[in-house]
Amino acid sequence: MKKYKTIVIDPPWKYGKWGKPSNKRFKRWNEEFDLPYSYMTIEKIKQLDIGKLADENCQLFLWTTSKYLPYAFEVLREWGFIYSQILVWAKTPRGLGQGGLFTPTTEFILVGRKGKMPKVRRIDTTWFNWKRTNVHSRKPEDFQDLVEKVSLPPYIELFARRKRDGWDVWGNEV
Repeated sequence: MKKYKTIVIDPPWKYGKWGKPSNKRFKRWNEEFDLPYSYMTIEKIKQLDIGKLADENCQLFLWTTSKYLPYAFEVLREWGFIYSQILVWAKTPRGLGQGGLFTPTTEFILVGRKGKMPKVRRIDTTWFNWKRTNVHSRKPEDFQDLVEKVSLPPYIELFARRKRDGWDVWGNEV
């Protein structure tokens, strides 16, 4: 089996209104729609055998949101990675979405590692205001560019939504 020095993963976290599970119906910007993917529970996400894809020296980038941030740390450990840093994608507000007192306008990327990773390049921030798209849950291409600047190939993106040159991708949307 091929081993990767860089793994990017955006698991299909389960969402609903105010923390209650949804049956694929989602409300955003005052309109309802079906999420374009199936959910996984936290336990199922933890059971993914991500470690078998990892080279002995590997960096992992795990996408999450405020709701799942505490669980994302558990997932990272369960997969055998050591937490290194957290990156923040600050998205420009765009109407009212789900949320309680505050409308979520950030997503987080936990950076984990196995073994030792050579420093490829240093980036002098952990906060990014990348442009967002109208496609639910699509991550910015600028993020992939950033990963390529600081990490070594081979690269794989799990639960990918599009192909990218130089990357292996896995997901039911590619």
